[in-house]
Amino acid sequence: MLDIFVLFSVTFCFAGLILGLNLLISSNRISVNNGAVYFDISPLVLITSAFIFYIIILIYKKVKANNLAESKKVELELYYIGTYAKVKALVDSGHSLTDMLTDSEVIIIDLKTASELLGQSEANYVVEHLMPLNNENAERFRAIPVKTVSGKSILSAIRLDRMTVIDSSEKKLYKNTVAAIMKDTFGGDYSAIISEQIIKN
Repeated sequence: MLDIFVLFSVTFCFAGLILGLNLLISSNRISVNNGAVYFDISPLVLITSAFIFYIIILIYKKVKANNLAESKKVELELYYIGTYAKVKALVDSGHSLTDMLTDSEVIIIDLKTASELLGQSEANYVVEHLMPLNNENAERFRAIPVKTVSGKSILSAIRLDRMTVIDSSEKKLYKNTVAAIMKDTFGGDYSAIISEQIIKN
């Protein structure tokens, strides 16, 4: 319902803007015919504008990547039923996932890290089916609802035995932390995402 409201709002605003410009400017370069808006723009201006916006987008992506690279990172030691994984994690101030059953904080790990803890076949099955391959440790599995700018989804998750956060020379131990599993990698030099709130606690 919200998506439909946003669509119509943007459409009405765009139509009103074009109509206002057409009435105020009275230019032959803007025309409306059967509800369609036409701009009389030379190919040179169109190509030049597209090139300029392309350069702007490239600069924005580079700045964003540099900011991400400079973000704070910590090391995590993850323990799950006799298995162990040590990974680098990005500290994210916008990440606030919690487990609905226990109200525990949730970290996010990639599929490679999950494979180290669960085994590759178990990790792949959990991600695809949102449930464990067998019921031996079914109480350790979770389904975590996630809402991002791209939409809503559900991530499979496991309850860890314990987690150690290594920040510089300081170590902190956390028990029963929940680790949600991403299907893909994060695309950076880290394999997990941890909430800044966890670090502060």
